Amino acid sequence: MKIFDIMSMCLRNLWRRKVRTLLTVFGVIIGTCSIVVMISLGVGISEQQMSWIGDMGDLTIITVYKDWESDVKIDDELLKQIKEVPDVTAATPFMYVDTWSMLSLQYKDRYLYQGQVMGVDLTALEALGYSAASGRLPTDKDPKNTLVFGSKAAYQFMDTKRKRNNMVDSEPDAYGRVKDPYVNAMHDKLSIDINIDEKHEYGKLDGKSYDKKLNVVCVLAEDESANYQFDKLYTVYMDISYVKELQKAYYKENRMKYTDEGTYDQLYVKASSVDTVDDVEKQLKSMGVQTNSMNSMRDSIKQEMMVIQLILGGIGGVSMLVAALGITNTMVMSIYERTREIGVMKVLGCKLGNIRSIFLWEAGLIGLIGGIAGIVISYGLSAIVNVLLASYGGFYMAGGTRLSIIPLWLVGVGMLFATAVGLVSGFYPANRAVKISALEAIRHE
Repeated sequence: MKIFDIMSMCLRNLWRRKVRTLLTVFGVIIGTCSIVVMISLGVGISEQQMSWIGDMGDLTIITVYKDWESDVKIDDELLKQIKEVPDVTAATPFMYVDTWSMLSLQYKDRYLYQGQVMGVDLTALEALGYSAASGRLPTDKDPKNTLVFGSKAAYQFMDTKRKRNNMVDSEPDAYGRVKDPYVNAMHDKLSIDINIDEKHEYGKLDGKSYDKKLNVVCVLAEDESANYQFDKLYTVYMDISYVKELQKAYYKENRMKYTDEGTYDQLYVKASSVDTVDDVEKQLKSMGVQTNSMNSMRDSIKQEMMVIQLILGGIGGVSMLVAALGITNTMVMSIYERTREIGVMKVLGCKLGNIRSIFLWEAGLIGLIGGIAGIVISYGLSAIVNVLLASYGGFYMAGGTRLSIIPLWLVGVGMLFATAVGLVSGFYPANRAVKISALEAIRHE
């Protein structure tokens, strides 16, 4: 028999018993929906976790810190070696600058900067995801006293001549208006004083002038995501070599011995892509340091989410098991009703493989039809779940991530699984049909 003939016969047989067929198909639909919707919830939860991690920081950034069981120092020599590692696009230390006691960043001997200052490799900022809202990002041709301002860092200047309301709020007022800060970082001439401990009082301009011609090249663009690795709002960035120079000047002016060992607490390393993070981390650890990255957290969460998806899929699989039993029962009953027909086919010389194929095709079609219908209904149920949960709030994260997501691979898995369940369920009835004696089948009423 040709495949077309087998297919036509299967469809006719299913249609002759359409009520039983529809009930069996309905069982497969319920099983398919249970599996697909359950796994879609696991996929949605996983997407939410990944979205949350992405908002926390750049997945390609690796933090390098000292391994206390190793004698390796995190210094400029190690930094140079790290920059030569394949797939490393940038590397820089982040050094905190003490603006409370060491130095004063100011304007016109009146406005004093109260925010955070960090020493970094300014040429690495672009690779680390910084962009300029005004001006340009620094290059290696800029002088060492170059500064980069966070988008709201200018609001951290305090008017030392006023005792009250001496800072401008960066947030809109009751009328939605945002006032300009005291200082325009790109145009005003900023300077640095070195504080003398004996007479310095915090919040006062009482230091010794060190640099009156600071070079501010840009104000950073605000980061739209909640990236907690690098502050792009309220921090002023200086070149790290300039920071070390300021430290030496501070120790000298205060008659103290400069004790800098040339080491850093940690470095930030940028990998070329998410796919290369693991390889870069392995190479860095081989240098005798410890590493950490958001990508490592993502991998552990992926494993946890995989377990959750398997559990949810297993719960939905119980319904599919019931559907499989329904298909088996339907096909066994069909054999009892068609025993005489089976005998006639054998007497006419129909091959046993063709007889087996007929019953397997019928069982497979029940699974396939139920799987297709189940997938369609699952999309509707998924949309309903998202709408209902969204109406209660708290179930949509930044970026509009849905709680129930049905990816294309899940559609394929659902349909293949439903068809496979149908074929497996029809295997026993098909073999039973083959084993029926032709003479006994013809005599069967």
